[in-house]
Amino acid sequence: CLLHDIPIMHEIAGDSALIIDFNDRTLVTETLTQLHENRELRNRLRAGGLERARKFSFEKMAVERVGAVLDWLKARQT
Repeated sequence: CLLHDIPIMHEIAGDSALIIDFNDRTLVTETLTQLHENRELRNRLRAGGLERARKFSFEKMAVERVGAVLDWLKARQT
């Protein structure tokens, strides 16, 4: 996986992606070439990405967000 270097991508991808500045055309070209030529790297990123994705779910996110809103509402009532 190749991602643009913004803070949330570090949190989401962990070490299961290559995170670079897409504004740097030379770096993008070099990184895409590296991914194309390095099967071991591709396999490692693929496996890590699938494992990382298992840690996220819509249900978990929904429960966390609803809980945060309920906590916020309770705090406002006191």
